[in-house]
Amino acid sequence: MRNYVKLNDVVLVTADAGKVFFHGNGRGATALEGVVLPDEGFAEEGVDEPDYAHVLFRKTAATLSGRELSPSESSSFWIRRTLNDILSDPVPHMKLEVKKLFYFFNDYEMHYIASVYKEYKESLSFPFIRYGVIASLGLLGMVLGIGHFKELLLVYGVVFVYLLSGMLFVVQSRYRAPAIPYLCLFGGYAVFAIKERLVAKRLKTATVGLLLLGVFFFLTNFFYRDEIIGVDRWQQATKIHYQMGARPLFEKGKYQDAIYEANKCLAIVPDFSPAYNLRGKSLALLGKHNESLENFERVITLSPNLPEGYKNAGFLYLLKGDTKKARHYLSKALTLAPDDAKVGKALAKLK
Repeated sequence: MRNYVKLNDVVLVTADAGKVFFHGNGRGATALEGVVLPDEGFAEEGVDEPDYAHVLFRKTAATLSGRELSPSESSSFWIRRTLNDILSDPVPHMKLEVKKLFYFFNDYEMHYIASVYKEYKESLSFPFIRYGVIASLGLLGMVLGIGHFKELLLVYGVVFVYLLSGMLFVVQSRYRAPAIPYLCLFGGYAVFAIKERLVAKRLKTATVGLLLLGVFFFLTNFFYRDEIIGVDRWQQATKIHYQMGARPLFEKGKYQDAIYEANKCLAIVPDFSPAYNLRGKSLALLGKHNESLENFERVITLSPNLPEGYKNAGFLYLLKGDTKKARHYLSKALTLAPDDAKVGKALAKLK
């Protein structure tokens, strides 16, 4: 009903399954980080549409297909494209699925929503039981309870369903969160089983259980540690300093503060093109045109197939009175984004 009302398209579950499937399995996915469209970081700047990413994927699918697509047709487009990526090079995808399996139980919480990521980082200062502990105990409980598999089939089934959904799509905190209560049940069983073995002085089996718990704890807390540290630095830079720092400050007209946050972002990830773009716009509005142009040139270097750098450099040259360079950059921008009416109008005046 929701899909029909909002999208005028009858889809039973979600009209964007293809988008999510592409995020988690497209060429370049890393289990923790999904694939995004090249201009997604720019598209989110100043948008009023909270569903901008989904809209962008539908527009891109329509452009690549050469015709208008319904949401369900767009979803099918991304599923087909992703399957082609997988089938053309299956070995890396098999490795990706193994990583997803590990990351499903990993202690690290992957959040794509900036505000949620910030809350997650703040929550780490509180003495809450971490997911890695729950997952370790849960895995041990699943092993120890295997003799009661038939009686616990439903509980096992729920965990495996959410594990399968993560491996099929993406491993993010909100996708695995529904499995936590069931992992807690298994974790409680593990604690009870170890205690019973200790009370009964079955020290050998208790020791095996504790050793197995240690193995699970290592796997859920220290496996892929270097990659996780790198991803978290990226999250800190792009989510905290850029999305929640530089961008809202720019929109409020606090350009110097926006530059400060963009600098902090770029100090961590020096190849994040949207931060250069926003810093360039901030500098331009502060009258620092030469510094601004340096940033737009950096955007062009990092994102040569996107129009933003050319567009902003072109308008800045137009402001400086250099019509020749303005025409060059704006022409390039219009080639990359032929529907940009503002650029088209500016070029028409330059002819």
